[in-house]
Amino acid sequence: MNMARLKPNLDDRRAQLIAAATQVFTRNGFRQTQMSDIAREMGVSVGSLYNWVDSKETLFAWALAEAFEVEVDRDLPLDPVPFLKAASEGFNAASWTPRLDAALDQAPDTPFLQELGEVIGEMFDFTTRFGAGIRLIEASTVDYPELAVLYFDSLRASYLAKVERYLKDRQARGLLAATQDFSIMMRSLVELIAWWGLHRNADPTESLYDPAAIRPEVIGFAVRGLTGKG
Repeated sequence: MNMARLKPNLDDRRAQLIAAATQVFTRNGFRQTQMSDIAREMGVSVGSLYNWVDSKETLFAWALAEAFEVEVDRDLPLDPVPFLKAASEGFNAASWTPRLDAALDQAPDTPFLQELGEVIGEMFDFTTRFGAGIRLIEASTVDYPELAVLYFDSLRASYLAKVERYLKDRQARGLLAATQDFSIMMRSLVELIAWWGLHRNADPTESLYDPAAIRPEVIGFAVRGLTGKG
């Protein structure tokens, strides 16, 4: 894979460039995206684009770094895979899910419905916070198999493993409603949060919903579904 560098005169247009690249990569995927597509999205010529950045790989890597809040050194070569590795390592270090990690480390220390609502709220916030990066990866997994492995087998898998361990612990304590199939309950929760926190933006009916009501309604619905209470 090509290693590329950001050019020093990017600073003035960096935010606009990354936003345009993220939009186009998410819409087209990595392979189908051309630099001319990004230039058109940004409203500049292709020549101007190459004055700021020297390759499509650089833009894709920088978009990943931006979406997953990974610190980068612009003097180093840029490659998409190391950025996602860094993001995955950051998540595994428990820096992104403090409420869930605290709940895993101890028995419930607050009323359980409150604790569960806080954990689900953090799941929702995690999904919305990193939604741009998740969509970017999902659109390009065929083009970047290494990213697919890191995302599905490391980043996503470790996150879901934490959620599963938490729910199984609370179920064993008799705090969740009985279920015939735990995996279905778990997947239903994940998909509920994923749609409202991540994929609703692509739905043509999104404008029908009050943005301020979405988070509390999703949390309340999930808590009632998992416990039969609330």
